[in-house]
Order: sequence, then C-alpha cells, then structure tokens
Amino acid sequence: MKANHVITIATFLICSQAQSKQLIWNVDTKFGVSRENAKPGTDLALHAVAEHFKTNPGDQIILKYGIGTYLFLGTDPSIDLPRDLDPGANGRLIIEGEGMRNTTFITSDGSTPDINGQNVHRVTFRGIHFARNYITVTQGTVVSINAEAEEVILEIHKGFPTPEEIWSVPGKPLSQGKYLRKYTDDKSDPKVIMENNRRFPNLQVHYDPKYTYKIDSAKWAFKIDGRWSVARDEYKAGDIIGVKCKHGGNTYQFDGGSDIVFEDCLWTHRSRGVFKNGCTSIRFSRCRIERIPALNGRVPCLATPGGGPQIGQPKDPRISDVVIEDCNFNSCGDDNLALFNVDGAIIRNTYSYNSFAANIKLYRCNDIVIENTEVENGYFIIRKDYDGNEYFLYGLQNTIVNSDFEAPSQPHNLTFKELTHNSVKLLWESSTDNVGVSHYNVYIGANEIGMSVDTTYTVIGLNPSVYYVFRVQAIDSSGNRSAFSKNLGITTLSETDPLFFSETSVHNDGHLSVYPNPFSDQFSVVSQTVVSGGIIRIYDTKGILLLQKFQEGAKTEITASSLSPGIYFLEIESLNSRIYRKIIK
Repeated sequence: MKANHVITIATFLICSQAQSKQLIWNVDTKFGVSRENAKPGTDLALHAVAEHFKTNPGDQIILKYGIGTYLFLGTDPSIDLPRDLDPGANGRLIIEGEGMRNTTFITSDGSTPDINGQNVHRVTFRGIHFARNYITVTQGTVVSINAEAEEVILEIHKGFPTPEEIWSVPGKPLSQGKYLRKYTDDKSDPKVIMENNRRFPNLQVHYDPKYTYKIDSAKWAFKIDGRWSVARDEYKAGDIIGVKCKHGGNTYQFDGGSDIVFEDCLWTHRSRGVFKNGCTSIRFSRCRIERIPALNGRVPCLATPGGGPQIGQPKDPRISDVVIEDCNFNSCGDDNLALFNVDGAIIRNTYSYNSFAANIKLYRCNDIVIENTEVENGYFIIRKDYDGNEYFLYGLQNTIVNSDFEAPSQPHNLTFKELTHNSVKLLWESSTDNVGVSHYNVYIGANEIGMSVDTTYTVIGLNPSVYYVFRVQAIDSSGNRSAFSKNLGITTLSETDPLFFSETSVHNDGHLSVYPNPFSDQFSVVSQTVVSGGIIRIYDTKGILLLQKFQEGAKTEITASSLSPGIYFLEIESLNSRIYRKIIK
C-alpha cells in the first residue's frame, strides 16, 4: 500500500507539470483593445491574467499586441499590473509586441508611472517601442549673458517646445530637475562638451523656473541659482545649450517583487524607469534609448528629460541578480544607467553614450562584472561609502570600463619619525586589495604632495615651527581609492631645536591648547576632544620619558618644577589619538 501511495503522488505531480502550457492571447480580438484608446481593453486583459493564474499558476501567458501604434489615454498608469501578481515558478506574464520598430505604445504623462508594478513577479515586456506624442526636451543658442541678474538668455531652436510648455506637464515639482549644459554645435549628433571645466567637465547649471521668463516668442531668460560662476565663465554667445527639465511620471516603476525582464524594447521621448523597495532579479536584453529624428535640421541634444533604468534607490534595501546585456543607451537627461545598492550584477556588451549626467553610475554596489562595455563621451562613476564619506571615480571616458570596483582598505597607523625643522618621515601600515595596491598618495590637508609605492614617504621643504596635517590614501591598479587614513598632526621644529626622533603615531589633533608656553613651573593642557582617562607625558629631546600624569578632564594642571630650563615634547594620549606639542621652560 505504501508503494502504491508513492506512485500515485508521483503520477499526480507529472500530470500537473504536463498541464502547464503557453497561452497566446491576441488582445485586439480577445479583449477588444483599441488602437485609439488601448487602456480599457488592456485593463480587461490584465484582470483576466490575474484570474487565470489563481487556478493555473504554472502557465505562461502572452498578451500579444499587433503591428502599429497603440494610444493609452488618461493620467492613470497605462499598464497597471495586478498588485501582488505572482505566477508559479514556471509561470510568467509576457506583454509582447511585434518588435521595437513595429509596435509602439504612446502613453500619456501624469504623476503616475506608465507601467506600474506593485510586488509583481515573473513579468516580461518584449518587442515594444515606448514613446510620447509630443516633444519632451528643448534646447537653444546663447544670445547673451546678463551678469547683473545672473541670467542666461537663450533663443529656443525652431520646432522645440518652450520651457513653459514642458513645465506644464504634470508629475514633477517645478523646482526639481532643472539644469542647463553645453553641447557641441553638431546638428546631426550634438555632444556634451567634456573638457575645459572643473570637477565634472561642463557642470550642470541649475536654473530656477520661478524666475525664468519669456522675453519674446523665441527668447527666454534663465535665472541661474546654482553654479552661476560656471555659466558666467563658460557660456558665450553662440553656444548650444541643452535644457534639462524632468517632468511627468516614470516610464515604469516596480515596487518590490522580482524577476522583471525587458527584451528588445526601445524608449524615445521618455526613458526613466525605477525599480525600488527591494525589487530584485532584473534583466534588460537588447534594449535601446534613442533620440528622436531631427527637428528643422537639428537632432535634439537630449533623447529624454530624465535618465534610463534606475535599478534600486540610494536608501533602498540591497538587491541582487541584475543583468544588463546587449543594450544601447544614448543621450539621456540624467544617468543613462544607474545601479544602487546592488550586490551582484553583470553589464556586458553594452554601449552608453553622451549622458547629461553619468553614462553609468554604480552607487554602493559590490560584485559587479562588466564585460565588453563601452562608455563614450561621458563618465563612468563609482560611488561608495566609507566611514560616512562618499568617494567618486571619474574618468574612463571613451574606453572599455574595468570590472574591478573594490577599493583598497583604509591605511592604518600613520606615524612619523626623523622630524626636523623642514622635513619628516611618514610611515603607515599597508592596505589590502582584491587585486593589489598600486601606490599611496600623500596629502597635506586636501592637497596631494606626492606618492609612494611602499609604506614610507619623506616630506621635505616644510617650514620651521609650522603645524601640518598629513594623511595618505591607497590606490589600486584600476584607480579605486581607499578611504583616507586618520589625520596625523605634526608641528615642525624650529631651526634652533635639537632633533627629536619618534616612531609613535599621532592622530586627530582636535582642539588642543597648552599654556603658558613657555612656562616656569606649571602649565595647563586643555583639550576639547581628549577627556578623562588620557595620559599626559613629557619627553626630553632624546625621547626619554621624564614625567607622566593621567588627564583630569578637559583641563589638566601640570607641575614641572623639577625640569631644567630647555625644550621638551608633550604627548597627550587617549584611546584613539595621540597629540604632540613642543613646550619650553
């Protein structure tokens, strides 16, 4: 009986699996989807999908759209996927057109996303062109600069919308995402100008739409309220300016859920989509973002007013299993491709070009493999967090990007010895790296002064009796930078001082006062950072310990009447720091 029972269960499982099937539902005929208003019929189709999966979770359903253009009217999500849609392990919903050049969805702007997925699983979009029926970006030529009013006067190019027409689109606060950036005067392929600028070449310049106004039918005055000096110094009459204005809802937004796929899809007019709140297992294959054809002889500077795929968000839970393959992202109004808090992704055979912001951005990501992926006329940025500080990797322009994103560990125990009136030798413990540390950069304050391939560096050319703060940073062969070491604060000797040799570390100078100095028999040590439990020591110029006392709080009185007149060195040590001062009796 037991054997028969097992056989019966196995037979049932086999039969159940065999019943899983692929269903192709032609939405035009089955649900009456209209090309003039596709939303009502699409809503009916999605409701039928949800009902079907309740009893047949293992099936694969293809909602098939034909050749031509489908117009989705209204401000609600054009494709509102059933909340918590979760086909079985073998099931899947596929929304499919006849190819990105044959089937077009034109969606209406609003504050809601075009495709809305709330905790949905195993959904694919395939062979569709997502577009708008109006121009979503604008641009112009600099007529003049009004320095007194901090305004840039642009003549909007013929055929492009005015800023006011773009601002009228709902879905984005008027104050957000409003920037200018300079482009080459290339009517067939305008490029972001990448040279002759500061930290970011050709910085985005923020304008305030509340104080931006029309001068006449073509001329507009853009009030600059961020980085006016960039516009003042770099914008000249005749320059071509792309006008960024984020507006409207996202093209797609997935909150939670998993296993979301876009294959052979094209975006024009608008392209920003977001995966957030832990949505994981995401794949883009053979997808494109493109600029629309020329308007009155000019190809637009921007393809879209926002970015491309935004996978994760800066404050979201960490996600994994992301694949971007065989894609082409061109001239987005923000990051062409951005990954946030991703542990495990592959970006391969992908081309990212001419972004208004970053061509590819990785924010706090780990285990990212990049293969045969090119970044052209733009920047690849890695942004990581160490001890509350964020570090950027700029560059990799017009090159195949490297797949090593792991930064070296922070250099520890920065120390010194052989201090003189004009030099000091620095020493520190070596950093570790997954590939190997290439060298260390040495800094005085924020200024880089040299580099070392080992863990020592002698600083020369210092001034006598001057306080300096040193720090070092490890760099690997891929250009990844570690966090800075803790600061080392040292005061050089005067030209008449005897030498004092120390191999003891000094960290975090803090706010320290020693007075009177010179002193007779007593002096006070006042520190805002070193508190009770610290130790105060006095050394002679040969490094011999002469006196030691525990610190008594923020202010400690030291009696040194037994010392002979001369030069001494004061050390204040706590759990995390050591500070040195020269004292004279």
